[in-house]
Amino acid sequence: MKSELALFGLAIIFLIYMPLENSYAESQLPKVMILPDHPFWGFKVAFENIDEFVAAVSDDKVKLSELKAKHAEERQAEIEQCDDCTEKQLKKAEGNRQEKIEQGKEVIANIEQKMPEHAQEKSNIISKLKTVFSIATELDDVNKV
Repeated sequence: MKSELALFGLAIIFLIYMPLENSYAESQLPKVMILPDHPFWGFKVAFENIDEFVAAVSDDKVKLSELKAKHAEERQAEIEQCDDCTEKQLKKAEGNRQEKIEQGKEVIANIEQKMPEHAQEKSNIISKLKTVFSIATELDDVNKV
């Protein structure tokens, strides 16, 4: 009897968890643990900025652009997942997201302009990043309407 009850409990937990997992998987955004309403969110963003600075100093511009895209995607996930955030916190996260997108686009343009041989070598990555940034910009335009 106890094992049947335990199996029934596991089945209920599985059925409750699965719809959440599927809806999350459909969004294709990362699951974020520290949201803009968390006291350590500022530290998280600061460490991301340090990562970007290290990539910029090392002259790995493609890596820098990848980090900008990743961090912009994280901001989008935070905005979508933060149910308890204030309007101010959401605007700050959105401003940071838009900043990352613009900076990433500038880095790619800089690579193509000043290092054309490097741009050809990394053309697959650069084209993917351009697509990511253009989609993000198009989403911003749609959301403004």
